[in-house]
Amino acid sequence: CELMHVFGGFFGAPEPERLVVEVAFTLNRDGSLRNEPRVLNQMQIRTSGNAFWQVAERNAVNAVRECAPYDFLQPESYSKEFELVFNPAQMAGF
Repeated sequence: CELMHVFGGFFGAPEPERLVVEVAFTLNRDGSLRNEPRVLNQMQIRTSGNAFWQVAERNAVNAVRECAPYDFLQPESYSKEFELVFNPAQMAGF
């Protein structure tokens, strides 16, 4: 599963460089999600009123969920919190 593919593109969205979503999550030893992914910049997204950014937030969380389990990591990796940054502008090559 490719996270960025599941996240999707935001081609045509105004200012895609502003649609960055930061997601944190932890894993069980089998690579499944230990808890729901947490959006670190959720307050900023929600108060922005930007519908594209809110869709990007939802897509980022869904991508983390859909690509689980992450069973390809080294065993010591499962004890830490992972943080991923979804940036549509970088995906589109801006």
